[in-house]
Amino acid sequence: MDKVNDSIANNKALFCIGYYLLADVKIQGIFNKPIYFSRSKFQRVDFSSTKFSEADFGSAKFSGKADFSSVFIKDKVYFNYVLFEDGKKILF
Repeated sequence: MDKVNDSIANNKALFCIGYYLLADVKIQGIFNKPIYFSRSKFQRVDFSSTKFSEADFGSAKFSGKADFSSVFIKDKVYFNYVLFEDGKKILF
């Protein structure tokens, strides 16, 4: 979470490519620079009310609930080849 907080506070791009995030992670804030979570694995993640300039979740894997409700997208978000496992709830 230090990298996430640093990205928000210092208006920097966030590179978390191939990361494995612990269960029940809440990532919220305003990302004015691109963020990269491609090839990352999430277990029950909450991105609700987050503002993205540009985000890449390509080839990411989500298990459990993935909450993207009330997200604001300024430019674009990529979900190419994303896998949502377990048949759990996905909120957009």
